[in-house]
Amino acid sequence: MNQRSCVWDHFEQLGKKKNKCRHCSRTYDVCANNPTTNLLRHLKNHHPRELQAGRKKAVEDEKKLLDTSTTQPEASSPQPKRMKQTEIPYFSDGFKRQQNDKFNKLLLNFVAEANLSASIVELQSFEELIRFNGRDVEIPSRKQLLGTILDKQYYRGKERLSHLFAQKMIGITSDTYTKDEHSLMSITATTVRTDFCLTNEITALIPCADQKHTGANLAEMVTDRLSKLDIKNNQIVCLTPDGAANMKSMGVHLNIESIHCFCHCLHLVVTSAIKNTPSVQTVVNKALDVVSSFRRSNGKHKTLSNIGKERGSDSNKLKGHCKTRWNSILEAIRSVRQKEEDLYIFAKRTTSKTPQIDAITKLSPIDFKQLHHLELILEPFLDMTNAASSKHAHVGTIPYFCRKINRFCESYKLPSDGDPESLRDFMNALTLECTTRFEQYEGVQTIEFATFLDPRFHKKKQVFAKDHWAAIEVRLQTYLITQLPGPTEILDCDEGFVDDTMNQSPTSTPLSPTEKTNWFDDDSDSETDAIQPAVLSQQERTIQVIQ
Repeated sequence: MNQRSCVWDHFEQLGKKKNKCRHCSRTYDVCANNPTTNLLRHLKNHHPRELQAGRKKAVEDEKKLLDTSTTQPEASSPQPKRMKQTEIPYFSDGFKRQQNDKFNKLLLNFVAEANLSASIVELQSFEELIRFNGRDVEIPSRKQLLGTILDKQYYRGKERLSHLFAQKMIGITSDTYTKDEHSLMSITATTVRTDFCLTNEITALIPCADQKHTGANLAEMVTDRLSKLDIKNNQIVCLTPDGAANMKSMGVHLNIESIHCFCHCLHLVVTSAIKNTPSVQTVVNKALDVVSSFRRSNGKHKTLSNIGKERGSDSNKLKGHCKTRWNSILEAIRSVRQKEEDLYIFAKRTTSKTPQIDAITKLSPIDFKQLHHLELILEPFLDMTNAASSKHAHVGTIPYFCRKINRFCESYKLPSDGDPESLRDFMNALTLECTTRFEQYEGVQTIEFATFLDPRFHKKKQVFAKDHWAAIEVRLQTYLITQLPGPTEILDCDEGFVDDTMNQSPTSTPLSPTEKTNWFDDDSDSETDAIQPAVLSQQERTIQVIQ
């Protein structure tokens, strides 16, 4: 049974050749191939509210129909018993309609998640696959999937997001993706639960290839999309963009505080330090040249992998480099260093001169030692990148992460092998980049309030000094008194904080071995209890404190 289009709730058929809009009396000729396409476009452009109200009513009517179809009416008086055939609920119309609705929802999610074409539903092999376990499943057509089913799914998702963020303060993250002639802008809304676990929801993916990506245009798109979810600008606490100038300008036009994404900041710290240290840049480029030379030839890359299998060593492939992800540099140089012996064997077995041989011979034994030391230096930055990307991270964790990175740079001891002078220059460059770029987070009210309210960091000297905490508390009290409606008493900002909560890790993802050696532990020069190091057990999915 095909689903009736909601378009006919808004149009009246005038004979066999005309359709008239019930709202504005505009008429359209009947199109034999796509009878509802022009009509639906008219509703979306000229009567969006009526269309949305009609869809909402259709969903509610469908719910009522399902409820009534599974509920038997009570008899007002006893009825004489009679023989009748037993009815199996599975084959009732209401239950079948409910099952088809669930199937359509799952099918749409599958097509979207796998980035498939909607025409998959028209393939004979797909129909055979679906009917293998259930012959009564009704497979929708491609037009139904992209029409009424998609519209229903959109409406349900919109209602869920509106309810989720109703009367809540939120933060938004925005970024743009551009490739060839395609351009998309994403908007993610974030709120914090009582357990300081973030709730992230993608609220919009906006095609924006047809207009300039100026701050004013981006701000207009954000306001338009959030207003459709009944989210007002005064609900938005802050904006977290990358460091692009147009993103900063967008925050100014929205009149919302912008806080530079900490992961983007770490990317700039590492890449700038490498660029400003020529000797390190040279050895990194040598390693990247080895990777790129093998990745350009599948045959050579397979030969190298087979050598690793023969030796019983790690047979993983060389890792490629992505310019927008600094951690790909670490993965690339680590993969080269781990295959040092395999690369030497490959060079001995290859008699002809190839790009792979040229790249390998440029790496000296000292270069491989240098790559190993660079791994050790960059691993803490990888820890912080993973920690800042975890579900328990928010802007309030930034001061703690900045402090740990700075302390690592200050306490680093130069090795005796490799090229100590080059490593010292690199550490100086890293320290300078951290000092310069982390300054933007100092004294930011939103960040300090979030740190104060997080029980993992509340009034801990490992994060701020005692007088700094006191100043934050006064500002927070003043802010709450002025923001909360009605008379407000002086607030006790220490109420509700329990010492046991300090055992929660600032990250919910397993970190590198450097954490297990207590790099992530806190300094013992404080009189207060240290923030305990912790890792997440992948088996039990619980945070365990390292004793």
